[in-house]
Amino acid sequence: MFNKANIIMETLCIWKIIRDKKLSFSHRFIILSQILLKPLFLISIVENLLRVYPISKMLNVNITLAGNSYWNLPISFILSRLLKSKIVSIAYGKDFILQHTFLLRSIILRNLDKIIVISNPMKDLLLKFIELIKKKSL
Repeated sequence: MFNKANIIMETLCIWKIIRDKKLSFSHRFIILSQILLKPLFLISIVENLLRVYPISKMLNVNITLAGNSYWNLPISFILSRLLKSKIVSIAYGKDFILQHTFLLRSIILRNLDKIIVISNPMKDLLLKFIELIKKKSL
């Protein structure tokens, strides 16, 4: 399950999040707690990053594109931090409202560089969601 490469990648992810000056201390703490307290989430992130990180580093990726907010967004967010690249997410529908690590999603949503929406109703929904996050100060 965990070999040397997995442990190295996990350590690198944790180190990059701890040293990320773009995130507030509380956001770093929440991201790390979500990663460390959910073993399946951690295994998924590490396994996916082990596949993608070496190729992305070799290609010198400037922008990380996240497809949706379920599993892709947290993995893409950490990858963008590892590569020191900008992160862009695409919002298709109600992907930011589905129930999956809500706190983590709202923190990542605040730290995205750009969000691409597919329709005006989706844009309105996303703006309401962002307004709700700011009111609750998550």
